[in-house]
Amino acid sequence: MKSLKLLVALIALVGFFAFGVVAESTNYDITDVDVNGIDVDGDVEKIVFVERGETISVVLDILGTGAVEDVKVKASLEGLDDEDIETRTDAFDIETGVTYSKRLKLSLPNDIESGDYNLVVRVYDKEDSKESSTTVRVEGHALNIVDVILRPEQVDAGSTVFVVPRVKNVGDSPEDNIRIRATIPELGLSARSYLDELFTGDDEDDDNKDSASLNDLYLRIPKNTKSGVYDVIVTVEYNKGRDEETMTVPLTVVGKEETTVEALVNIDRLTQTVAQGEAVVYKVSFVNLGDSTKTFSLEVSNANWATTRIDPGFVTLAPNTAGDLYVYVSAQEDAALGKHAFTMRVKSGTTVLKELSVEADVKGAVVEADGVDWRAVKKGVEIGLAVLVALLVILGIVVLFGKLRRNSPEEPEVGEGQSYYYYPRY
Repeated sequence: MKSLKLLVALIALVGFFAFGVVAESTNYDITDVDVNGIDVDGDVEKIVFVERGETISVVLDILGTGAVEDVKVKASLEGLDDEDIETRTDAFDIETGVTYSKRLKLSLPNDIESGDYNLVVRVYDKEDSKESSTTVRVEGHALNIVDVILRPEQVDAGSTVFVVPRVKNVGDSPEDNIRIRATIPELGLSARSYLDELFTGDDEDDDNKDSASLNDLYLRIPKNTKSGVYDVIVTVEYNKGRDEETMTVPLTVVGKEETTVEALVNIDRLTQTVAQGEAVVYKVSFVNLGDSTKTFSLEVSNANWATTRIDPGFVTLAPNTAGDLYVYVSAQEDAALGKHAFTMRVKSGTTVLKELSVEADVKGAVVEADGVDWRAVKKGVEIGLAVLVALLVILGIVVLFGKLRRNSPEEPEVGEGQSYYYYPRY
């Protein structure tokens, strides 16, 4: 302990020789000090009560007892865990016999701890100074928003963002019926929740928590929201609605940009039937309604059950002209039977104009087995049946004519020198 005192004395001695001693000035006196309208006049035993978040107003009168230049006034609240809270005036000159009144303001944070603090008012110049101090007692209701977490911090338009504020009671008494609101004013969105009770940090019961996180606040971003950064404002109302605390955090929204390309897009059919191993064709037609030449293209997605090809790869159209693109969809031989939905994305350059939801109904194909193409066999049988029917028809005609010929009357043969008569049979 003696060594420590000796070290302090040595440091003070070094400071004395290095910087000199700041003495009390004989060029000015502090004649009056008011704190929030209360006359304290440097009485350290007089206590001024203030609440968290309040602004302390300090007014002091200075009487010039001499002439001095570059004088400043500083007010500071000392005894905080972190840095002192302080403010100061600009420099001014003092003349003999003139009284100067100076006003300073100190803003107390909402999370300042309860207790007594030393408020020091100091008048100083380059060589001398004068100061006055009094006691300030900080009490009252106080909730502090420690943090606000957004999940996610970047969200697509049409999706939901969850707002998770963390609130701490830094006051002197428990708070109940706390209302928490989250808003995005620019989008007209709002959500609210309530916290029944929040205790102070001085409560010895471990079950009585002095902080809480609320995760049931959520905001659904409209689908037509443009890309940008929007303010999410979280407000905590307490002390029967008389006090509130706010915090603002940024939210990044990725919107669906509106296209400026004027075009008409049409598809010949949205649903087609295709056999396994076979292909169908969809025709997509374009009309450029803009006033400049545009290039249109297609992209196919979600068609992993088939092989797709677009022919041609793109079409370039002058204003008020039309063109077509053909999408060939070939179902794989082992494609699952039934309806398959897939998407055609219509683009102009890199801009997506439209998404077409298309469908293909896959039917079963004739399966080859033992190296025999049963489809060819079926075709041959069909041809053979057709030939057989034709032969049967021809054979029937021949038989019919033969029968008719037998039933016809026989004409007599005419020979030289002979006469024949024909007598019909009855």
